[in-house]
Amino acid sequence: MDVRRILALYGLSAKNISRPPHAALTHVYLIDGKYVLRGRPCSKEALHKFREEQRLMRRVRIHVPYEMPSLLKTKAKQEFVIRNKTLWTVYPLLPGQILCPWQTAFDLPENKQRKIVHVAKEIVRRTRFLRTPDCAFINEVENKLERMRTELSPHTVNRVKTALQTSRAYTNSLKNGCFVHGDLHTGNALVDGRGRITALLDTDWCRIGTRYEDISYYTMMMLRDFNTNPRKCLTKNLIRKKQRWFGSENKIFDAFIILYCVFDMDLFMHSRLPRKYYMFQKQFMERICELI
Repeated sequence: MDVRRILALYGLSAKNISRPPHAALTHVYLIDGKYVLRGRPCSKEALHKFREEQRLMRRVRIHVPYEMPSLLKTKAKQEFVIRNKTLWTVYPLLPGQILCPWQTAFDLPENKQRKIVHVAKEIVRRTRFLRTPDCAFINEVENKLERMRTELSPHTVNRVKTALQTSRAYTNSLKNGCFVHGDLHTGNALVDGRGRITALLDTDWCRIGTRYEDISYYTMMMLRDFNTNPRKCLTKNLIRKKQRWFGSENKIFDAFIILYCVFDMDLFMHSRLPRKYYMFQKQFMERICELI
């Protein structure tokens, strides 16, 4: 794959092409410190999902009080390029520094961890006018579970199935949804010189969903200490403490945390990250399913 040929379709050239140091995805490149080039596997379903994401972004951008990536168009006025079964997009690099890499978020001081809590609540408050959410994310996790079930204990598989049922029933009961970033964590939040969150990155998983989705993902992220065994440091009290940041602890919150455990285990399985992250996530999910 020739990055420069793709950039040329956008009217861009590059002197320096590098990979972000903390990215989990394979096809992410920084271009001269000015642009981000991202690729995702392309299929009919993926192309439909991409177009849905862009329609949603255009609708909610004025309501979300944080800057988010705006895609550049090619010289042919397209928002994407398809090469070698990969869908490529380019957007200008947003100003600011990330709050901290997601791998070390567990060690971030609590007052800084809580900055994302405010972001998640604010997004829900400002976008809860959206249509009824569907169960596409839940269906996606269900498919991922089927692919990895032989890797998991029978108890964990059964607990995930219960979480799928709980989250599906809750989602189907709603009349309205809200904007879900889908990858909300410290590594995707940019702060200015005063430490204020001003922008959110990586909206490739954005969708209309429920108020529990971003907060469940972030809660899971804040429970992971990659330097210790989950059986030694992860407790039910710690889980409840993090959930209380959002003013809620219930079976729906628990269910979505478990779904995101599956989501990230599958992500780590297919990412360019060292295998230790996949092995950690497997142990972490087993422990989560024992505790909640």
